[in-house]
Amino acid sequence: SLSISVSYSARNLNVIFDSNLSFDQHITKLVQSCLQIRNIAKISSSPKNVVTQIIHAFISSRLDYCNSLFSCLTVSATVHLQLVQNAAARLLTHITPVLASLH
Repeated sequence: SLSISVSYSARNLNVIFDSNLSFDQHITKLVQSCLQIRNIAKISSSPKNVVTQIIHAFISSRLDYCNSLFSCLTVSATVHLQLVQNAAARLLTHITPVLASLH
């Protein structure tokens, strides 16, 4: 007898698709992978171009990968992604009021 188990999510091209297409699991994993922004903040005294390259390599590239899938997300689902993007922008600009004016 063959036993088949049901899965409520599947990974394809490193994107986690859940049964509701809410991408909650994917967003959680994505935000967790961007937590290294804390370590980038510690080296923010490095030359600006070095910090910029590191942020683009480790943060922006992950947020941009398959971002067209996020076009149908609810506002509550995108809040976590926006927080990561804002933290990266703060490291680059050191200007929090500019971020406030963008919202």
